[in-house]
Amino acid sequence: MVKINRNDPCPCGSGKKYKKCCLPKKNNVVDFLQEKRARTYLTLFDRIMEFSFTDYDNQIVDSIERRIDLSIIEKEFRGNLMDVLILWAVFNLPISFNKTPTERFSEIKPLSTEEDEIIRQWKSTKPSIYVVVKHIKGQRYYVSDYWTEEQQIIKFPELKDSLVGLHFLGLLLPIGEKSPLIVPPIFFPNEDMYTVFKLVEDLKRDQQLDTIPETINSNFPEVALYVHSLTVGLSISEELESFEEFEELSYTEESVIHLFNENTESVYPDDLRYTINKIWARFCKFTQPQIRKPEAFTATLEYLVDQYYGTGSLTQSKLGRKYNVSPSTISNRYKEIIEVLSIIGIQSDNGENKNSLK
Repeated sequence: MVKINRNDPCPCGSGKKYKKCCLPKKNNVVDFLQEKRARTYLTLFDRIMEFSFTDYDNQIVDSIERRIDLSIIEKEFRGNLMDVLILWAVFNLPISFNKTPTERFSEIKPLSTEEDEIIRQWKSTKPSIYVVVKHIKGQRYYVSDYWTEEQQIIKFPELKDSLVGLHFLGLLLPIGEKSPLIVPPIFFPNEDMYTVFKLVEDLKRDQQLDTIPETINSNFPEVALYVHSLTVGLSISEELESFEEFEELSYTEESVIHLFNENTESVYPDDLRYTINKIWARFCKFTQPQIRKPEAFTATLEYLVDQYYGTGSLTQSKLGRKYNVSPSTISNRYKEIIEVLSIIGIQSDNGENKNSLK
């Protein structure tokens, strides 16, 4: 980290000298520089995703579907798996000119030295299977790579139930000094962990690959399909079964529901809107989201319902214009909701507790 002298301009941008501004405030400059670097990572990530979805969306999906047979999973459960696979493909699957979308992005788009280094860092990061080993505080957990035993601190949605001891398949993209960015994790039941490990080790032996990380990365669609097939029925909290979905919503949480219903009443049937209402209530129950602008979450819910129950034709840009919010905000809120649902599950109307919306 660059050393900041007492008489240097304060990096917070106030125009004052460091000694007259943030120096007396413990950790402020460290926090500022870390946040600034994290923003660089996240902005670059959003640019790569936008480039990939604009230029390679259909090619990515086609390449994945040539690898695995998604028909073995009910349609309503495919969305979460495809989210994981598409994000993996952006960094790891050659699509055009025998290059990944990220590699093409780095060739075509102007990049700073820092951004170029971040992309090299991401390209070297491969998916693995992790176990949650310790809860630190709030959303922060220690997770350990099952094979290398390397530990990292990451953030999960803050739930009432501890995640310690659970296993998941995931890709942890570093974002500077902050917690890694989790490409949506696929949790699976602990009782199935040995069958998952055996699958990976058998693939390594049969394909004569050198390492486990190489094996998982080379066979990620196949491994992810298998792990995802194990998640149906996984429930972390017994209290989900008795949860009354629409109780205890705050005023701002209810305003999201009302706005969603008003804007989709003529588009989707009552039972489908009721399902989305339940999903939102479940999300609020276990995360207590900070809602500064209800329209952001309303746009996200409309995007979600179109992706998994509609035609899939609504774009985040179109919804952003409709609700006067940025597409990146919708994207971030969407990831939050999907990540939470992949962990806590959603109970269907017939009482069956399913792990995933999709």
